[in-house]
Amino acid sequence: MAEATKEKNIKHECSLSKSETTQSQLMTSNINIEDKIRQRLRLKPSMRISFEDGANIDLEHLKSLKLPSLRSFKYVKFYKEQSKRWSQVFLCEHGECDKTFKKWHNLFDHMRSHTQERPFECPVDGCS
Repeated sequence: MAEATKEKNIKHECSLSKSETTQSQLMTSNINIEDKIRQRLRLKPSMRISFEDGANIDLEHLKSLKLPSLRSFKYVKFYKEQSKRWSQVFLCEHGECDKTFKKWHNLFDHMRSHTQERPFECPVDGCS
């Protein structure tokens, strides 16, 4: 019985060290991503920023925009000390694309250029 308890403790320690390693790798990865974002947007190292992958964002409130299928973008918010306000930008990350947009609809229109999606119908009779 003592061996079973000892075995459980060993498994628990192993799983902890694996999760700690994964968290460490994730933090290192996020720091590298943050540095790349700062460089791409020419932000000072002292500026506060937050970012999120497009695949992880809930876009239910934007259904009226006819969302593209592609979600390879980053949503970035950064605090401007001079104006005391948060600003937001969207970074396209499809392939080598380096376009930046301030509004959702501009990003989504651009994303369709990568996928060739055409979600709108022409109102002219006989047009396909």
